Amino acid sequence: MQTAVFFTVIILLTASAVANEVNMTVEHSGGKKCGENVTLLCRLSSESKVVLEFSWVLNLAENSTKVLCNSSKPEKRESNRIHCKYQRNQYLALTITHPQQSDNGLYFCKAQTSIGHNSKMISVNITDCANQRSPRINGPRPNNACASERKWINLLVSLTALLSLILDSSM
Repeated sequence: MQTAVFFTVIILLTASAVANEVNMTVEHSGGKKCGENVTLLCRLSSESKVVLEFSWVLNLAENSTKVLCNSSKPEKRESNRIHCKYQRNQYLALTITHPQQSDNGLYFCKAQTSIGHNSKMISVNITDCANQRSPRINGPRPNNACASERKWINLLVSLTALLSLILDSSM
């Protein structure tokens, strides 16, 4: 089963009484097609000075959290599908390979620097896209067809796959 990734980007704007709030941005890339890796990027502004702690945290049920990666040990990860990359005093990237519905949730980027702290959130919502499967061809593929024959073969395969999807959706 493949999954599609749809993002609801919500940036948490905290009304902070602290004057020394760190300027940061949170963005995402990938995840626009089924099974495509998702990268969450947390970037600090140049005036943020020295990073003391920088982490990606997943908000779990019942007010608990799980640290997925941090700047002190970016190579240590929660699972084989979670990868982190840290560029000193600039950004922390979290990549989820082969995203699944169990990866849904609120992801927080947290930063503590020599001038202050901040936290921003991004929501990841992964939904099922089992109906967007690729057609499979059973048996050997013709390898000795000329260019015009290949076009007809591709057209027939495409029409067969389309017909199969129409019949599956009508049942």
